[in-house]
Amino acid sequence: MKLLLIFSLLFSLTIHSKVLDKTMAVVNEKIITLSQINRLKKSLPARRKISPQIFNKSKFSNNELVKLKVERVVIREKLAEIGYIVSDDQVESQIKATESRLRLNRKALLSFLKSNNFTFDEYFELIRETIEYNLFLSRIIQPLVSITDQELKNEFYKKNKRSRSNTFKYALTDYTVPKKSVSRKTRRNLKSIVKKFKETNQSKLKISVDDLGELKQDGLTKNLQRVLRTTQKGEFSKPLLIGNYYHVFYVREKTVTDSEAFLQARDRLYNKIFSKNVGNIKKVWLDSESTKHYIKIF
Repeated sequence: MKLLLIFSLLFSLTIHSKVLDKTMAVVNEKIITLSQINRLKKSLPARRKISPQIFNKSKFSNNELVKLKVERVVIREKLAEIGYIVSDDQVESQIKATESRLRLNRKALLSFLKSNNFTFDEYFELIRETIEYNLFLSRIIQPLVSITDQELKNEFYKKNKRSRSNTFKYALTDYTVPKKSVSRKTRRNLKSIVKKFKETNQSKLKISVDDLGELKQDGLTKNLQRVLRTTQKGEFSKPLLIGNYYHVFYVREKTVTDSEAFLQARDRLYNKIFSKNVGNIKKVWLDSESTKHYIKIF
C-alpha cells in the first residue's frame, strides 16, 4: 500500500512536470519546450532592448515565439553549412565592444541585466543569435534583394515632388572679360570674339581663361543654370554678367547625373525599401529552407 502510494505520487509529479514543460516543437533533434517559451515571454522587454532586429514587436503569441525559436535553429544550421560558426570568443569580443561603446564595466552590465530580469548566460546566447541573424541578412538575404535605381527614384519622387533626382554635370572653361572694356556692340558679338580667341589665342580684349573643372547644375546659381541649360557640349554660352565681369562658358562636357538631393537621400531610401522587401524575401527563404529539416510544431 505504501509503495503504491509512492508510485502514484511519483507518477502524478511526472505528469505535472510534463504539463509544465511540454514539448512545443521539434526541429531535427532539438526540442523547444513550453518553459523556454515562457522564459522568452518574461524576458521580452530586455530582449527588445538588446536585439530589436529579432524581437521587433512589443507582444508575441506563444506560436510566434515558437516560430522564432525554429527560425534560429534553421538559420544557425544554414550558416554552419556555408562555413559561418559564431564562436564564444566572437560573442565575448562583441560584448566587450558594447561595454566599451556604452562605457560600462562587467559589473555594471551584470547589474543592468539583473534589473531587467535577464541572466548573463541568456544575454550571451542572445548576442550570439544577433550576430548570426546579422550574418544571415548580409550573407544570405541581402544578395537576394534587388533594388533598381528606378525604384529608388520613384520613392524619392513620392517625398520630393519639387526636387529632381537627375541633374546635369558640366566640365566648363570660363572666359572672362572686364565689363568696362565691353561696349554695347562688343557685347552682342562677345560670344564670337571668345570663340575666335579660343582658336587663335589672340584678341583686342583682355580675356582671362579659367578651367572650372566638373560642376553639377544644382550647385550653380539660377542665372548660370538658365544659361547652361540651352548650351550643348562643344558650344559657348551666352555672355553672363557676374559682378564687374562678363563670362562666356565653353561646355567641354555635359552629362546627366544624380542630383545632390537624391544622392543624400539614396542610402536612406535604399534602407527603407530593403526593410520593406526583406520581410517577404526572408519568409520565402525560411519556408523553402524549412523543408530541408524535420520540423514539427505542436
